[in-house]
Amino acid sequence: MYQPPDMSRWTGRVDHPKGIDTQRWHTVMQPLDLTADLPPAPTTTSYALLGFCCDEGVRRNLGRPGAREGPAAIRKALCNLAFHWDNVLLFDAGDVICSGTKMEAAQAMLGGSVLQLLRAGYWPLVLGGGHEIAYGTFLGVHPFVQSEGHTLGIINIDAHFDLRQYESEGNSGTPFLQISEALQQQNAPFHYLVLGIEERANHAALFNTARELGVVWKLRNDPIDVCLTAIDDFISRVDRVYLSLDLDVIGQAYAPGVSAPAAFGWTPREVLEVLHRVLASGKVVCVDIAEFNPTFDIDNHTARLAAGIIYEVAGTWNGG
Repeated sequence: MYQPPDMSRWTGRVDHPKGIDTQRWHTVMQPLDLTADLPPAPTTTSYALLGFCCDEGVRRNLGRPGAREGPAAIRKALCNLAFHWDNVLLFDAGDVICSGTKMEAAQAMLGGSVLQLLRAGYWPLVLGGGHEIAYGTFLGVHPFVQSEGHTLGIINIDAHFDLRQYESEGNSGTPFLQISEALQQQNAPFHYLVLGIEERANHAALFNTARELGVVWKLRNDPIDVCLTAIDDFISRVDRVYLSLDLDVIGQAYAPGVSAPAAFGWTPREVLEVLHRVLASGKVVCVDIAEFNPTFDIDNHTARLAAGIIYEVAGTWNGG
Protein backbone atom coordinates (compact mmCIF):
# COMPACT_ATOMS: atom_id res chain seq x y z
CA MET A 1 0.00 0.00 0.00
CA TYR A 2 0.98 3.64 -0.41
CA GLN A 3 0.95 6.12 2.47
CA PRO A 4 1.07 9.84 1.59
CA PRO A 5 3.71 11.95 3.36
CA ASP A 6 3.18 12.63 7.05
CA MET A 7 4.63 16.08 7.46
CA SER A 8 4.25 15.94 11.25
CA ARG A 9 7.46 13.87 11.19
CA TRP A 10 9.43 16.85 9.95
CA THR A 11 10.05 18.69 13.19
CA GLY A 12 13.14 19.91 14.95
CA ARG A 13 15.18 22.82 16.12
CA VAL A 14 14.24 26.31 14.95
CA ASP A 15 17.03 28.85 15.24
CA HIS A 16 16.43 32.53 15.85
CA PRO A 17 16.22 34.91 14.27
CA LYS A 18 14.32 32.92 11.65
CA GLY A 19 15.60 33.43 8.15
CA ILE A 20 16.84 31.81 5.00
CA ASP A 21 20.30 31.43 6.51
CA THR A 22 19.01 29.36 9.46
CA GLN A 23 17.07 26.76 7.44
CA ARG A 24 17.17 23.09 8.25
CA TRP A 25 15.79 20.10 6.34
CA HIS A 26 12.62 20.01 8.42
CA THR A 27 11.85 23.66 7.62
CA VAL A 28 12.20 23.32 3.84
CA MET A 29 10.69 19.85 3.27
CA GLN A 30 7.52 19.91 1.15
CA PRO A 31 4.84 17.20 0.73
CA LEU A 32 4.40 15.33 -2.54
CA ASP A 33 1.33 13.07 -2.60
CA LEU A 34 1.65 10.45 -5.32
CA THR A 35 -2.09 9.68 -5.22
CA ALA A 36 -2.89 13.18 -6.50
CA ASP A 37 -2.07 14.70 -9.87
CA LEU A 38 1.69 15.03 -9.69
CA PRO A 39 2.88 18.51 -10.68
CA PRO A 40 6.02 18.78 -12.79
CA ALA A 41 9.18 19.26 -10.76
CA PRO A 42 9.52 22.99 -10.10
CA THR A 43 13.30 23.03 -10.55
CA THR A 44 15.89 20.86 -12.25
CA THR A 45 17.11 19.86 -8.77
CA SER A 46 13.98 18.63 -7.02
CA TYR A 47 14.72 15.62 -4.82
CA ALA A 48 11.88 13.32 -3.75
CA LEU A 49 12.38 11.09 -0.72
CA LEU A 50 10.33 7.91 -1.06
CA GLY A 51 10.27 5.31 1.70
CA PHE A 52 10.11 1.55 1.12
CA CYS A 53 8.91 0.04 4.40
CA CYS A 54 9.66 -3.60 3.82
CA ASP A 55 11.91 -6.30 5.25
CA GLU A 56 9.99 -9.33 4.01
CA GLY A 57 12.92 -10.07 1.71
CA VAL A 58 15.28 -10.05 4.69
CA ARG A 59 12.98 -12.44 6.55
CA ARG A 60 12.85 -14.79 3.55
CA ASN A 61 16.66 -14.61 3.38
CA LEU A 62 16.86 -15.68 7.06
CA GLY A 63 18.25 -12.28 8.06
CA ARG A 64 17.46 -9.89 10.91
CA PRO A 65 14.05 -8.19 10.40
CA GLY A 66 13.61 -4.54 11.34
CA ALA A 67 14.62 -2.66 8.19
CA ARG A 68 10.99 -1.77 7.46
CA GLU A 69 11.39 0.91 10.16
CA GLY A 70 14.41 2.38 8.35
CA PRO A 71 12.66 5.15 6.36
CA ALA A 72 11.07 6.70 9.46
CA ALA A 73 14.34 6.63 11.40
CA ILE A 74 16.29 8.14 8.50
CA ARG A 75 13.77 10.97 8.15
CA LYS A 76 14.09 11.69 11.87
CA ALA A 77 17.87 11.88 11.55
CA LEU A 78 17.59 14.21 8.55
CA CYS A 79 15.31 16.74 10.26
CA ASN A 80 17.93 18.92 11.94
CA LEU A 81 20.55 18.91 9.20
CA ALA A 82 21.38 22.38 7.94
CA PHE A 83 20.15 23.31 4.49
CA HIS A 84 22.63 25.20 2.31
CA TRP A 85 21.52 25.13 -1.34
CA ASP A 86 19.75 27.89 -3.26
CA ASN A 87 18.98 25.67 -6.25
CA VAL A 88 17.62 22.59 -4.44
CA LEU A 89 14.06 21.69 -3.40
CA LEU A 90 13.26 18.79 -1.08
CA PHE A 91 10.05 16.78 -1.17
CA ASP A 92 8.72 13.93 0.95
CA ALA A 93 6.84 11.59 -1.40
CA GLY A 94 5.53 9.28 1.34
CA ASP A 95 6.01 5.54 1.77
CA VAL A 96 5.36 2.31 -0.05
CA ILE A 97 4.48 -0.20 2.68
CA CYS A 98 4.69 -3.96 2.36
CA SER A 99 1.49 -5.49 3.68
CA GLY A 100 2.27 -8.77 5.43
CA THR A 101 4.22 -11.05 3.11
CA LYS A 102 3.13 -9.30 -0.10
CA MET A 103 6.62 -8.20 -1.07
CA GLU A 104 6.13 -8.56 -4.82
CA ALA A 105 3.11 -6.25 -4.72
CA ALA A 106 5.14 -3.70 -2.74
CA GLN A 107 8.00 -3.91 -5.25
CA ALA A 108 5.58 -3.35 -8.14
CA MET A 109 4.10 -0.33 -6.35
CA LEU A 110 7.57 1.03 -5.66
CA GLY A 111 8.45 0.67 -9.34
CA GLY A 112 5.32 2.54 -10.37
CA SER A 113 6.04 5.33 -7.89
CA VAL A 114 9.66 5.72 -9.03
CA LEU A 115 8.55 5.84 -12.65
CA GLN A 116 5.91 8.45 -11.79
CA LEU A 117 8.53 10.66 -10.12
CA LEU A 118 11.03 10.32 -12.95
CA ARG A 119 8.46 11.19 -15.60
CA ALA A 120 7.52 14.32 -13.66
CA GLY A 121 11.16 15.43 -13.48
CA TYR A 122 11.96 14.59 -9.85
CA TRP A 123 15.12 12.83 -8.69
CA PRO A 124 14.00 9.84 -6.56
CA LEU A 125 15.98 9.09 -3.43
CA VAL A 126 14.48 5.84 -2.13
CA LEU A 127 14.90 4.93 1.54
CA GLY A 128 14.82 1.27 2.60
CA GLY A 129 14.00 -1.22 3.71
CA GLY A 130 15.74 -4.44 2.81
CA HIS A 131 17.73 -4.79 -0.39
CA GLU A 132 14.68 -6.22 -2.09
CA ILE A 133 14.21 -2.49 -2.66
CA ALA A 134 16.56 -2.86 -5.64
CA TYR A 135 14.20 -4.91 -7.77
CA GLY A 136 11.36 -2.49 -7.03
CA THR A 137 13.47 0.54 -7.90
CA PHE A 138 14.58 -1.16 -11.12
CA LEU A 139 10.95 -1.71 -12.14
CA GLY A 140 10.61 2.07 -12.29
CA VAL A 141 14.04 3.10 -13.55
CA HIS A 142 14.34 0.64 -16.42
CA PRO A 143 11.16 1.61 -18.34
CA PHE A 144 12.03 5.28 -17.90
CA VAL A 145 15.55 4.86 -19.27
CA GLN A 146 14.24 2.54 -21.99
CA SER A 147 11.69 5.16 -23.07
CA GLU A 148 14.55 7.59 -23.57
CA GLY A 149 16.34 5.09 -25.81
CA HIS A 150 19.24 4.93 -23.39
CA THR A 151 21.36 2.12 -21.91
CA LEU A 152 21.06 1.48 -18.16
CA GLY A 153 23.98 0.64 -15.90
CA ILE A 154 23.50 -0.51 -12.30
CA ILE A 155 26.09 0.28 -9.64
CA ASN A 156 25.71 -1.45 -6.29
CA ILE A 157 27.92 -0.48 -3.35
CA ASP A 158 27.58 -3.61 -1.26
CA ALA A 159 29.41 -6.38 0.58
CA HIS A 160 27.25 -8.91 -1.30
CA PHE A 161 26.51 -9.67 -4.95
CA ASP A 162 22.81 -10.29 -4.19
CA LEU A 163 22.74 -12.77 -7.07
CA ARG A 164 21.44 -15.72 -5.05
CA GLN A 165 19.51 -18.44 -6.83
CA TYR A 166 15.86 -18.85 -5.79
CA GLU A 167 12.99 -21.22 -6.47
CA SER A 168 9.71 -19.29 -6.59
CA GLU A 169 10.06 -16.21 -4.38
CA GLY A 170 12.78 -13.59 -4.42
CA ASN A 171 14.34 -12.16 -1.28
CA SER A 172 16.86 -9.54 -0.20
CA GLY A 173 19.68 -11.67 -1.64
CA THR A 174 18.21 -12.12 -5.14
CA PRO A 175 17.29 -8.69 -6.59
CA PHE A 176 20.12 -8.35 -9.10
CA LEU A 177 19.65 -11.89 -10.39
CA GLN A 178 15.97 -11.04 -10.85
CA ILE A 179 16.98 -7.89 -12.71
CA SER A 180 19.30 -9.88 -15.00
CA GLU A 181 16.47 -12.30 -15.76
CA ALA A 182 14.02 -9.48 -16.51
CA LEU A 183 16.51 -7.85 -18.87
CA GLN A 184 17.29 -11.16 -20.56
CA GLN A 185 13.58 -11.64 -21.31
CA GLN A 186 13.64 -8.28 -23.09
CA ASN A 187 16.92 -9.01 -24.89
CA ALA A 188 18.41 -6.05 -23.04
CA PRO A 189 21.99 -5.95 -21.70
CA PHE A 190 22.74 -6.44 -18.01
CA HIS A 191 25.37 -3.88 -17.01
CA TYR A 192 26.16 -4.44 -13.32
CA LEU A 193 29.09 -3.17 -11.24
CA VAL A 194 29.46 -4.11 -7.55
CA LEU A 195 31.91 -2.32 -5.28
CA GLY A 196 32.97 -3.50 -1.82
CA ILE A 197 32.46 -7.25 -2.21
CA GLU A 198 33.50 -9.19 0.91
CA GLU A 199 34.96 -12.55 -0.06
CA ARG A 200 33.99 -14.31 3.14
CA ALA A 201 30.33 -13.25 2.70
CA ASN A 202 29.91 -14.63 -0.84
CA HIS A 203 30.35 -18.33 -1.58
CA ALA A 204 32.04 -19.61 -4.73
CA ALA A 205 28.77 -20.18 -6.58
CA LEU A 206 27.99 -16.46 -6.35
CA PHE A 207 31.34 -15.57 -7.91
CA ASN A 208 30.62 -18.10 -10.66
CA THR A 209 27.18 -16.58 -11.28
CA ALA A 210 28.76 -13.13 -11.44
CA ARG A 211 31.27 -14.35 -14.05
CA GLU A 212 28.55 -16.02 -16.12
CA LEU A 213 26.50 -12.80 -16.14
CA GLY A 214 29.45 -10.59 -17.03
CA VAL A 215 29.32 -8.71 -13.73
CA VAL A 216 32.19 -6.36 -12.89
CA TRP A 217 33.19 -6.26 -9.22
CA LYS A 218 35.82 -4.95 -6.87
CA LEU A 219 36.62 -6.43 -3.49
CA ARG A 220 36.39 -4.65 -0.18
CA ASN A 221 40.20 -4.71 0.18
CA ASP A 222 40.93 -3.41 -3.33
CA PRO A 223 42.49 0.08 -3.27
CA ILE A 224 39.96 2.86 -3.66
CA ASP A 225 41.84 4.15 -6.71
CA VAL A 226 41.17 0.81 -8.40
CA CYS A 227 37.47 1.17 -7.59
CA LEU A 228 37.38 4.72 -8.95
CA THR A 229 38.99 3.58 -12.21
CA ALA A 230 36.43 0.78 -12.48
CA ILE A 231 33.64 3.32 -11.98
CA ASP A 232 34.96 5.57 -14.74
CA ASP A 233 35.32 2.66 -17.16
CA PHE A 234 31.87 1.26 -16.37
CA ILE A 235 30.08 4.61 -16.62
CA SER A 236 31.73 5.36 -19.96
CA ARG A 237 29.89 2.35 -21.42
CA VAL A 238 26.34 3.27 -20.31
CA ASP A 239 24.02 6.25 -20.73
CA ARG A 240 22.19 6.27 -17.39
CA VAL A 241 23.00 4.86 -13.95
CA TYR A 242 20.87 3.51 -11.12
CA LEU A 243 22.91 3.66 -7.90
CA SER A 244 22.15 1.41 -4.94
CA LEU A 245 23.92 1.61 -1.58
CA ASP A 246 23.65 -1.23 0.92
CA LEU A 247 24.80 0.11 4.27
CA ASP A 248 26.28 -3.28 5.19
CA VAL A 249 29.27 -2.38 3.00
CA ILE A 250 30.34 -0.12 5.88
CA GLY A 251 32.16 -1.61 8.87
CA GLN A 252 30.09 -2.58 11.89
CA ALA A 253 31.98 -0.11 14.08
CA TYR A 254 30.45 2.69 12.01
CA ALA A 255 27.18 1.02 11.00
CA PRO A 256 25.94 -1.43 13.65
CA GLY A 257 22.30 -0.97 12.65
CA VAL A 258 22.15 -3.04 9.47
CA SER A 259 20.57 -6.35 8.53
CA ALA A 260 23.92 -8.12 7.99
CA PRO A 261 26.78 -6.33 9.80
CA ALA A 262 30.31 -6.46 8.40
CA ALA A 263 33.26 -6.70 10.77
CA PHE A 264 35.75 -5.52 8.11
CA GLY A 265 33.71 -3.16 5.94
CA TRP A 266 34.66 0.13 4.33
CA THR A 267 34.90 3.35 6.30
CA PRO A 268 32.36 6.11 5.64
CA ARG A 269 35.11 8.17 3.99
CA GLU A 270 35.79 5.39 1.46
CA VAL A 271 32.08 5.08 0.68
CA LEU A 272 31.82 8.83 0.12
CA GLU A 273 34.76 8.76 -2.30
CA VAL A 274 32.99 6.13 -4.35
CA LEU A 275 29.60 7.87 -4.14
CA HIS A 276 31.01 11.21 -5.21
CA ARG A 277 32.76 9.65 -8.20
CA VAL A 278 29.55 7.99 -9.40
CA LEU A 279 27.38 11.05 -8.86
CA ALA A 280 29.88 13.36 -10.55
CA SER A 281 29.27 11.51 -13.81
CA GLY A 282 25.97 13.32 -14.32
CA LYS A 283 24.39 10.02 -15.43
CA VAL A 284 22.68 8.94 -12.22
CA VAL A 285 18.87 8.99 -12.44
CA CYS A 286 17.91 7.30 -9.15
CA VAL A 287 19.54 6.45 -5.82
CA ASP A 288 18.37 4.06 -3.13
CA ILE A 289 19.75 3.17 0.30
CA ALA A 290 19.13 -0.29 1.71
CA GLU A 291 19.38 -2.42 4.85
CA PHE A 292 19.29 0.21 7.59
CA ASN A 293 17.83 -1.62 10.59
CA PRO A 294 17.05 0.70 13.53
CA THR A 295 16.36 -2.29 15.81
CA PHE A 296 20.08 -2.97 16.06
CA ASP A 297 21.38 0.60 15.97
CA ILE A 298 23.49 1.98 18.83
CA ASP A 299 22.86 5.57 19.93
CA ASN A 300 21.56 6.33 16.39
CA HIS A 301 25.06 5.84 14.89
CA THR A 302 23.73 4.27 11.69
CA ALA A 303 20.77 6.63 11.43
CA ARG A 304 23.11 9.62 11.54
CA LEU A 305 25.44 7.96 9.07
CA ALA A 306 22.59 7.28 6.62
CA ALA A 307 21.38 10.87 7.00
CA GLY A 308 24.89 12.19 6.41
CA ILE A 309 25.24 10.10 3.26
CA ILE A 310 21.91 11.41 1.97
CA TYR A 311 23.09 14.95 2.68
CA GLU A 312 26.23 14.28 0.64
CA VAL A 313 24.14 12.82 -2.20
CA ALA A 314 21.89 15.89 -2.27
CA GLY A 315 24.91 18.15 -2.36
CA THR A 316 26.62 16.30 -5.20
CA TRP A 317 23.92 14.75 -7.38
CA ASN A 318 22.72 16.90 -10.27
CA GLY A 319 24.75 19.89 -9.09
CA GLY A 320 23.16 20.27 -5.68
